[in-house]
Amino acid sequence: MPSLRRNLPAAILAVTLLGATAALPAALDEVARLFRGGKYDQARGLDPQAISSGRLGEGPLWGMRLAEEPPEALELARGLARNDDLPLAVRVQAALDGATVTEAQGRPSVALEFLRLLVDDAAPAQLPGEIFLRAGTAARTLRQHAEARHYLEQVAASDPAFAAAQYQL
Repeated sequence: MPSLRRNLPAAILAVTLLGATAALPAALDEVARLFRGGKYDQARGLDPQAISSGRLGEGPLWGMRLAEEPPEALELARGLARNDDLPLAVRVQAALDGATVTEAQGRPSVALEFLRLLVDDAAPAQLPGEIFLRAGTAARTLRQHAEARHYLEQVAASDPAFAAAQYQL
């Protein structure tokens, strides 16, 4: 039986796929089917470029999500989140995925590092509130209360994460 630690990126991918099954390309349907069946190695054997819709950065994003070992997935996530040549949406997703894995590992300081890659680089209005909410939550876990407040206050009132951010304040 595969270890949970080894399949942590796979578990996160499965949750991502289950939450976004409405308009998946046929290759993503195959990835979702393989993951539901526990056939992680087969899913990882698929070409990440074939899985993507062809948008810039999407192939490497799926490559990161299909990585076998958490350190490999995290290194790929870090590289994608830092890459200014990629669309901001890809960078955001890579940072969120990296933060999710490290939070699940009980490493909020590393999760915060992933989120800071964007918070320190982009204008707040360009980022989804979830980035600030998660950064604020991680900072609070680390007892960095002033920093947590700063991040949580960045969530716009029109953002879906606003109510959760206000609750955290």
